Amino acid sequence: LDPNLELLETRDIPDPTTIVPLLDFPSVNESYPDYRDDENVSRAVFKLESYADNLVNLCFLTARILLETLLPHQHNEKIVNRQFIVVAYKISGKHVPSIKVVPHKLHLRPSDDLPPGEADTLLCSSMKNPHWWREDEKIIPPVCILKFHARGRVVSRFSRPFSLTITRNESESIVSISAVVPKTYDGTNEDFERMTVYRIDVFKGQDYFVEFDELGSNKLKVYVTKFYKPTVEEFVDKSSEINANSSKLFIEVDEDYDRWDYLTITPFDNTASVDTKFAFKVYTIACHSWNSNKRKWEFSCDSTNTSNVTTIECLCYKSSVLSARVTNNAVRLERSVYTEHKLEIQACYVIFFAVLIVWIAYCALLLYILMSRKGKAESYEEVYFLSDVPSYCKFGYLMVIKTGDKRNAGTTSNIVIKIYGSRADSKEHVLNYPDPYKLLLQRNSENWFFLATERHLGDIEKIEMWFDSVGCKPSWHCMELEILDLQTST
Repeated sequence: LDPNLELLETRDIPDPTTIVPLLDFPSVNESYPDYRDDENVSRAVFKLESYADNLVNLCFLTARILLETLLPHQHNEKIVNRQFIVVAYKISGKHVPSIKVVPHKLHLRPSDDLPPGEADTLLCSSMKNPHWWREDEKIIPPVCILKFHARGRVVSRFSRPFSLTITRNESESIVSISAVVPKTYDGTNEDFERMTVYRIDVFKGQDYFVEFDELGSNKLKVYVTKFYKPTVEEFVDKSSEINANSSKLFIEVDEDYDRWDYLTITPFDNTASVDTKFAFKVYTIACHSWNSNKRKWEFSCDSTNTSNVTTIECLCYKSSVLSARVTNNAVRLERSVYTEHKLEIQACYVIFFAVLIVWIAYCALLLYILMSRKGKAESYEEVYFLSDVPSYCKFGYLMVIKTGDKRNAGTTSNIVIKIYGSRADSKEHVLNYPDPYKLLLQRNSENWFFLATERHLGDIEKIEMWFDSVGCKPSWHCMELEILDLQTST
């Protein structure tokens, strides 16, 4: 498990990329860097990943063997090595006890979801990082390999978390930011100019800490907001005091997306005559789990507000390969320029008359379009002779059909009509066939049709119309139908 970084170093290929210049022109000089071989590195990484997976499987297998060797009066058994410890614990009784691994400074409090008397805990602790070959992710041991068994099956997810406390001998480097807040109001600066604002990048779902240093006897007022800078009134009402005895803030994060917060700071004393100098740190403490599919460490558990950079207590809902980690949050000073604007209501006749002219033009244009449509419908001068009228029919009738003006009033269906009279009935006739360009019976149109019958119908008593509902606009809105008897002119 000791890191061997030489194994991951790429080496030069013996064959150079460019032996001689490809083009023999004085002004052109082609030279490319030699390729480096990473095939051996990829094989080594694959083997190292397999070794790490085998280590996890070996841990659980050893713990299961220890469980099988427990006597009825025994509750736990362990194998202690300087760098690796295996613990097998059988939970019995009504209460779920805590488990301590003293050499590696681990403290596990199982979840209350585990049924007492029927649960087993398999725990391994390693002072070496099995995934050391991930150079971009520094993990400080110990690394905890954890699994729970209950009623013959593996329990990996819980509704009530288990507590894992990891105490480390060293910590990651925490970035300290030197800051200065200006002195209080002296007649030349406004209230908002005394508010120093920092923007903090926050990881999704991960609580973070803000710790102040080098305060001495100074006191500060601080307030943290999400996505926006506070007003002076809000800051005065909701800010809290920071001093040497109370110098740490714990900010909870519930969102499942990244966000940024604003940290606003002012001097606590309204009569301060000099600038206040101090330093602060913003960092996230959490437990990370190893994702074997993505081959990287990912956030898994939040820490409690009692955690610090060396002793970390995590509340976890999923058991796996876990390690504690401290990450610096990106912080930058926000510089804002405030301008005061006073709004005055003034009458502007130019805008008023411009809007009035546009409105009059709109109404006139709308009226013109409506009148032109109506005039077009009333000036129809074409008569369509129905194509399915036999030649022996001698009694003519003129039909005037008006289609409505609302949306989708026109039709692509075939419209059929039949007229019933007091003396005879007409045949069924298709009004709009043939009509390949769909010009008949369309929206806001008036169509004239000539229909002939074999005998005179007499007084018209009933009219039947139906359609076959074909095409993209099968419906039809018939607004008006007039029939003129050409024999009697009625």
